[in-house]
Amino acid sequence: MKRLQFATFKFSNGNKLELNINDGTAPVFGTYKFTPDGNYLEISLGSRAALPHKIISFGEEKIILGDDVNLGLMYKKILVPFDEAASKGDKK
Repeated sequence: MKRLQFATFKFSNGNKLELNINDGTAPVFGTYKFTPDGNYLEISLGSRAALPHKIISFGEEKIILGDDVNLGLMYKKILVPFDEAASKGDKK
């Protein structure tokens, strides 16, 4: 879990996704899409099959995706907007 604590997900046009773990390893690229009912965000990284992450909350300030032990999604994910200054320890 700590491995993703400072990771960044970059969502781009064309349903492209980049995961940077910020540990010196190369970024992992993948795709994302919403299910037709809008209840899940399907994320596929590298050669892994897309996994449906239940959307618990989706807003400008925070996205919360649920866990599902049966799919190997052990923890909820809380995504917040990237703040360049905060990542460098700068004060605003």
